[in-house]
Amino acid sequence: SPTFALTSRSIAPEEMAIQLAAEGIFVWNGHMYAPRLIEALGLDREIGVLRIGILHYNTAQEIERLLAALQAICR
Repeated sequence: SPTFALTSRSIAPEEMAIQLAAEGIFVWNGHMYAPRLIEALGLDREIGVLRIGILHYNTAQEIERLLAALQAICR
């Protein structure tokens, strides 16, 4: 399944996940069982990334809603 790992310069992955959950958008944060990869990317494994899974059951409207929410919280 298509999975995206994101970070932001302005907000930690955990806080992004919390704010998205408040909007009814469910994602995960952490190292996603790949701490070596996180470190190889130059990221802190304790902070990790925001993980977003998008699959065939997501609609275009849901993805647009996710992108708008990310844009709003990462300002």
